[in-house]
Amino acid sequence: MNAFTYSLAIYPIVLFGFVVRSPRYWLAAVIGGLVMLTGVHLLIETPGEIIGGYAQPAVGLVAFAVLLALIAVLAYLAWRYALVVSATRRGTARPRLS
Repeated sequence: MNAFTYSLAIYPIVLFGFVVRSPRYWLAAVIGGLVMLTGVHLLIETPGEIIGGYAQPAVGLVAFAVLLALIAVLAYLAWRYALVVSATRRGTARPRLS
């Protein structure tokens, strides 16, 4: 087993989220994904290894840019779900995610 094998756990997590349909569940899932993606790809596999892992450095830079974009999307989703969870705790109207 390698890191890819463990990454396959995202599929049942996402499927279960569609069944549960809870903003708190999605907030936890997004934060967990953000921590895992950032931790693995910035601490274990350093940016230098990501960029240098390709024969052409430009391709490595594109791969690193895609990684940063994925991290940014997860951070944005975490922020939006945190707003939704916060609004439901206060009893105010739930803001739309779109």
